Amino acid sequence: MRTIKKYILSIAVVMTLILLESCTKNIDIKVPQDDEKIVVEAYINNLYSNLNYVLITKTVNYFNPDFSFKGFGNALVKIGEGKINMGGDTSWTSYTLKTNQLLEGFYNNDSLIGKVGSVYKLEIWLNGKYYYSYTTIPDVVPLDSLTREIVYNGTTPRALLTVHFNEPSTIGQNYRVMLRYSNEASFNAWGDVADSNQSFFNDDNSNGVYRHFTYIRSFHINDTIQYYLATMNRTTYNFWDSYVSARQNGGPFATPIQLRSNINGENVIGCFSGYALNQKQFIFKL
Repeated sequence: MRTIKKYILSIAVVMTLILLESCTKNIDIKVPQDDEKIVVEAYINNLYSNLNYVLITKTVNYFNPDFSFKGFGNALVKIGEGKINMGGDTSWTSYTLKTNQLLEGFYNNDSLIGKVGSVYKLEIWLNGKYYYSYTTIPDVVPLDSLTREIVYNGTTPRALLTVHFNEPSTIGQNYRVMLRYSNEASFNAWGDVADSNQSFFNDDNSNGVYRHFTYIRSFHINDTIQYYLATMNRTTYNFWDSYVSARQNGGPFATPIQLRSNINGENVIGCFSGYALNQKQFIFKL
């Protein structure tokens, strides 16, 4: 669970300003402090029931961080799967998520597996407050193939990875690609996929074409990876795009970036992400 805790803390950090000091005199700047916010990170996908979960934490002061894990294990958490009926109304099948005894604030239900084309509603009751969100699992965009090109670092062979897939002609696809090494034992949360191996993009500038892209980094011969292509709706994409921008923003004194949360309620930020997953394994051979 150590990797999950590290990832949760990276989500929960909030950048706040405090008093600034000059080398010649003290300057007292009155800056209103941000209210502590609830942080919700929730997922529903079509392949892995153990990766359908909800994390409930809180924001951390950037200048005075408490790196002990601050999860909320006292919430009532439900995810409803919606079915649109002939009359246009929606009927819901509700799943209650149980808290994890080893990681406070982590909720899941192994019987919950997402379905392509379905709508989902997240509901959280915590300390007398109610939070909710909606997401969807769009159509799966299949990976066509993964290929490799051998390059040499001196006399040592290395491999470059190229990903190939057919971009649908319909407008509105949004993607997240991820990879991890197959010999890594734990895959308990999406945070177990290293941030440096993640990427978000959409089809705004290249719709309905055959896409292929090559990673700059190289791999050892005989490395085995699991590669994931996830499609998501635009609301989910907008949150993660803003999250990546915030992480790359250059610190608390840079121009602030607003996270585009899709969680509704008082003093809450986060995202309920629906992923339509396609996955391939690849071994780098000479």
